[in-house]
Amino acid sequence: MKKSFFHLGSTPRLSMEEIIRFFPGADYSFHSFEHFLAIEAELEATQAIFPFLGGSIRSGEILLQSKEMDEIESALVEFVKSHASDGKKTRVGINIFPEQKYHSLFPTLFRVLKNASQEFEISLRIVNRKGQNLDTSTTQKEGLLQEGHHEFSIFACKSALFLTKTFSIQNIESFAKRDFGKPVRDMGVGMLPPKLARMMINLSRDKQGNVPLAVWDTFCGTGSVLLEALDMGIAQIMGSDISKKMLDASQKNISFFCPHLQNHMHTLLFPHDATKSFTNRNIGNFTVVCEGFLGRIFSHSISDAEFFEQKDVLLPFYENFLRSRKEEGIQKIVLAIPFWKGKEKEYSFSQKLLETAKKIGYDAPAPILYRRPQQFVGREILVFQSI
Repeated sequence: MKKSFFHLGSTPRLSMEEIIRFFPGADYSFHSFEHFLAIEAELEATQAIFPFLGGSIRSGEILLQSKEMDEIESALVEFVKSHASDGKKTRVGINIFPEQKYHSLFPTLFRVLKNASQEFEISLRIVNRKGQNLDTSTTQKEGLLQEGHHEFSIFACKSALFLTKTFSIQNIESFAKRDFGKPVRDMGVGMLPPKLARMMINLSRDKQGNVPLAVWDTFCGTGSVLLEALDMGIAQIMGSDISKKMLDASQKNISFFCPHLQNHMHTLLFPHDATKSFTNRNIGNFTVVCEGFLGRIFSHSISDAEFFEQKDVLLPFYENFLRSRKEEGIQKIVLAIPFWKGKEKEYSFSQKLLETAKKIGYDAPAPILYRRPQQFVGREILVFQSI
């Protein structure tokens, strides 16, 4: 079996956790600094799941693993030689990761390929400009995923060099449409990015790698989780929120992207306080996936006093949230809670919440952190399973 690879996004551990939910028990090698995951899985299988991922930039086949750059160069030339289009110009793009450290290799690689094209009479065009890596839009525009054309990447990990060929790239336009193309957006409440919403849904997969049949977002906001669930083919969704403004936002956004559901909003969305149990429906078969109340949205590094002020409000709030889900019979919860950047450290109340959760009847591994570089409020992703 040839190894497949995934080029992971800006939060590599979260991206890795998302992928391995699809392949329970598979052998994999995770290189966090280089944002690289090698996995023992059929190429056909990894490419089939790629459209369902939120945290991977590209994926494909590992052509060679080696400690020597000479071997990588030889393998690159041999592959281009044996797969060149007969009588047609072959377009080739090359990436090197980490780019900043290894950008000086671009001229050498370009020269090796051009010499090979002359020696073997291959009509070749290298699409890189100014010796830089390709973004996915350029890969798409240049048609490098089409038959007879190639995007190669070299990942310089601590243990080895990996030469890869790309077969799939992330559909940036699709995510952007469901993010910036929403009729209603609300920056004041802290918006959940569609990619993160999708990753959280994937974290809820069962031990066989199956996505949940039904998803309930108890803090539905502008509908990000519900929209991603629908896009992934999850037909049974439910959203609730204590705010009528947020319910209206979800309704408008879901109606915009899924007009066939417009007449069913009264059953899909309803007002509800997430700290109280909901017993009017049989909801034990639902998996809860949500970003909870983030508290105050800070635009600065917080102090000890500001953290304790937030903790005093949010910790009992989430304890009541978990008790209510337990009363409803909910088996699995994927929950995003806030953590904060301070001047010298980060602040979190997740450890205390995990201790209380065990007493309530939920267990969860260590949280996975998600925070953009400029943000002062990040998310801790917790995956609770009923004990």
